[in-house]
Amino acid sequence: MEMAWFCPRCKRPEAVAHVENPDGLHPFPCLFCDCSTLFGPELGTREASGVCATPRCGGVVTEVFGYDGVGRLAGVDRRGCPHCGSLRIVDSGL
Repeated sequence: MEMAWFCPRCKRPEAVAHVENPDGLHPFPCLFCDCSTLFGPELGTREASGVCATPRCGGVVTEVFGYDGVGRLAGVDRRGCPHCGSLRIVDSGL
């Protein structure tokens, strides 16, 4: 399945394309700043967020990139807006 994530470097929404299948996560560099999410801090996280699409909400939807003991991407968790629970973000128009 092809999807997209927020970029943790340039903060562009839906800028890191990836394929997720039984073999794991296969992210491509950011379409705008060439940031790679494949490697990061050992046993650490990187975060990126976008503005919630719910009218009059004002919250954010966050994606947390989790890394294993050798700094390789282990998973990405999209966290809903803390105000309304939505997982949708405002379309950037890009």
